[in-house]
Amino acid sequence: MRSQTGDTMRWLLPREDTFFVLFERSAACMVAAGEALETFFAGEISADRFQPLDDLEHEGDQITHEVVGRISRTFITPMDRDDIHRLIHAFDDVIDATEEAGEIALLCNVEQVTRFAQELTSVLAAICKEVATLVPYLRGGDGYRQHIVHAHELENQGDQLWSRAFAALFEGEVDTIDVIKWKEIYETLENAIDACEEVAQIMEEIIYKQA
Repeated sequence: MRSQTGDTMRWLLPREDTFFVLFERSAACMVAAGEALETFFAGEISADRFQPLDDLEHEGDQITHEVVGRISRTFITPMDRDDIHRLIHAFDDVIDATEEAGEIALLCNVEQVTRFAQELTSVLAAICKEVATLVPYLRGGDGYRQHIVHAHELENQGDQLWSRAFAALFEGEVDTIDVIKWKEIYETLENAIDACEEVAQIMEEIIYKQA
């Protein structure tokens, strides 16, 4: 017969790997969202082609809810509870902004994606992949600084691209509707890139605390 006390202790004590596995899943979802948006913007803007982004956004929400629920059920967490909250919500912010950029293009009936939107999306996909490489370092280890530096470089690249993209909206004959539409898309892409760097900064803080 199983001991009730033993069952209670197994429920209270953390499984160290669980939170790390969930962070890995969230990071993988973030990377997949960046790649999905890059693919979406490379072809026809349609509801069918947008569906993978919508699915990934829901998956990201589910992972976030699972982490938040597990925090409340775990007596001793492998890192500070506030840090777990901050990190999982930061991952989710990137996924949400990435999906939002595609949704705006869909709702605005974009027929042809601009070169700047494609370039910003490529930067977003790259920084998502770079930031995801930091997740294993949450368990410990050296060598993470190079990934932080590269993520910062990509964020700067995104800033420069956004400035050029915004300026290009007012070159030649200006279509007010196009300006409003593309300004919103460019800003959402820039927000996603900034959110990704925020993930990197949070992980850097956690890694430093865990050392």
